[in-house]
Amino acid sequence: MLRQRLFSTRKRPIHLGPYPLERLVRCQGPARLDHIPRQEPLSFERPGESDSIVAAMSSYEAMLDAIRDGLVNKVRSEIPDDPGLRAEHLKAFGYFNDASMVGI
Repeated sequence: MLRQRLFSTRKRPIHLGPYPLERLVRCQGPARLDHIPRQEPLSFERPGESDSIVAAMSSYEAMLDAIRDGLVNKVRSEIPDDPGLRAEHLKAFGYFNDASMVGI
């Protein structure tokens, strides 16, 4: 089945991404985050439930922790002094890494 596009992104700057998020209405001032509950630590401990997939998550998480840092490029990149240009670079990098949406 051929997927039909609603609009073309061919001439769109890469830092804007595929979706026209710049059309969204912006709020005035910072977002109120005081109603969001505190983040609780994640636990994969389920004693007595050996047939659950949760039992396998602990070893899987440990494997990912071992490779999380990965190799680091020794060459330092230049960071623009202009906050707007810096935001464009960060957003372009997010879209390069296949993020659906990036907000700065």
